[in-house]
Amino acid sequence: MLALLTLLTAALASTSRTGIATALLVALLALALLAPARESAASGRGGWLRRLGLPALALGLLAVALFMGGLDWVERFDAERLAADDALRALTREATWQGALAYWPLGSGLGSYAWVFPRFQAPEVGRYWLDLAHNDYLQILMETGALGLVAMALALALMGRRALQLFTAGRGTWSSADRLAVACGLGLLATLLHAWVDYPFRIPANAMLAAFLLGVFLRQPVTPAVDPQKVKSRTYV
Repeated sequence: MLALLTLLTAALASTSRTGIATALLVALLALALLAPARESAASGRGGWLRRLGLPALALGLLAVALFMGGLDWVERFDAERLAADDALRALTREATWQGALAYWPLGSGLGSYAWVFPRFQAPEVGRYWLDLAHNDYLQILMETGALGLVAMALALALMGRRALQLFTAGRGTWSSADRLAVACGLGLLATLLHAWVDYPFRIPANAMLAAFLLGVFLRQPVTPAVDPQKVKSRTYV
């Protein structure tokens, strides 16, 4: 719960619209997934703690976040401002897509976006020098072509398979390793969503964190029968 408090407070204080939206989504999903796991513990201390504790915590989160972030984040959600910003980014996405088609299937080369994009840049955004596409997926597609598309499809398939495996098993059967995987998956989800309108994977710290979260999420728990430590102990004892 303290982690969710920190997450929401930092998101609102940043005034990042996509950051706020993804943080709220992940926080709600985390509460939905964590509440059943604590049901048995909460019933032992009285059902009122679980029924009233989460709403009180939500109000506390909102109050702290509003205090830290002020009302700047509200102004950034103004309809006219949203429309103007999205129009500029829509032109950039369309130009990047045209660039990806022009360099298909080999791509323009990793790190070449800033140098090849001006050829496709729309006149309406001609006064800006854009070195990033504000959409990591389109930029990867433009720079790496078919190879990048295959890599992204493979990563998506692996994540989808792991998510299906977890939710098919049911929350009631999750081990502590499974709950950790779900938590890391939610953190990764926020970054993946943010990458549609920004460039989180172009920031090294974000990319390294995402790789760590992906590794934990995809890791298959070791069953006792094939635990490497137990196999080693049987070998040398």
